[in-house]
Amino acid sequence: MKVIAIAMLALLMISVSAYAEDAVPTLISADEPVDETTAMQLKVMSTSTGAEVRLLQLEKSIDRNILFGEKVLDYLAENYPDYDTAELESLLSELEMLKEDVAAQDPSATEDAVQAFVDLKNDARDISNEFRTLVHEAVDADELATLRSNIGNEISEQMNQWKNQIRERIRTHNEDVVQKKLQSMNRTNHELVDKVKNGMANATEIKSQIRQMLQQMTPGEKSTAVMAMKREMTSLAVRTQSALQSAEAGFQQRLETRLQERLENMSEADSTMLQERMDTLGIQPKAGIPVTGQTVRGGNGR
Repeated sequence: MKVIAIAMLALLMISVSAYAEDAVPTLISADEPVDETTAMQLKVMSTSTGAEVRLLQLEKSIDRNILFGEKVLDYLAENYPDYDTAELESLLSELEMLKEDVAAQDPSATEDAVQAFVDLKNDARDISNEFRTLVHEAVDADELATLRSNIGNEISEQMNQWKNQIRERIRTHNEDVVQKKLQSMNRTNHELVDKVKNGMANATEIKSQIRQMLQQMTPGEKSTAVMAMKREMTSLAVRTQSALQSAEAGFQQRLETRLQERLENMSEADSTMLQERMDTLGIQPKAGIPVTGQTVRGGNGR
């Protein structure tokens, strides 16, 4: 019976500890669209609330980079007026388009949301790294460190707004997870669920309360609960694997399509910069692209 109890606790804690309230998704390798870190992040995207949180975390990261980029452009204009910021402005325009794309995703369509998360997270990494490289070429390390600290203070209010919004959705997700686990045990614990909902219960407390509930079960009840939880975890693994395979299939083709769509919606100056980046990636723009000479969406107005 001790083995059964340990198994139940392990199954529960894998799900409950899937989120840290302040977690921000780590950007991933260009050579591996779904690396180990991202695969772990995708496990909680099998539910709509889990998918919503991951997309919000990604949108927050992109928004932070946009706000940082805008402050950097202002700084360069004031202190380095002869520096050509055209490429930085083009990257910033693309980040703004990317943020719109993330915000437009439907978290209830979980498999599509997983694919979008993988694709757009890779895009965010590419664009942000390129922006960062260019800034390092323009500003020395000490000056950049001071600038980064100052900008962090200036955008702290916006970041706190994101933090609070994401925290609420994480708590909703964790509440759902604990509620489902209790249901699989055929038990209720309103006090525990309320604490999770309000962010007042950490993993240690949840584990302790679940252990107490297990100790009160008969051997038959424990066995039934473990089987129910194992079925749930197996179903989750199957859904996650299916989503991973879908995200990895056709990754390069989807990248080409996304860049092409952004190219068609950019100003003439920004589209020229993007075409150069596409050439570097070995992606040929389609012929006959209409250039409007003005930003259709996502432009920074500079």
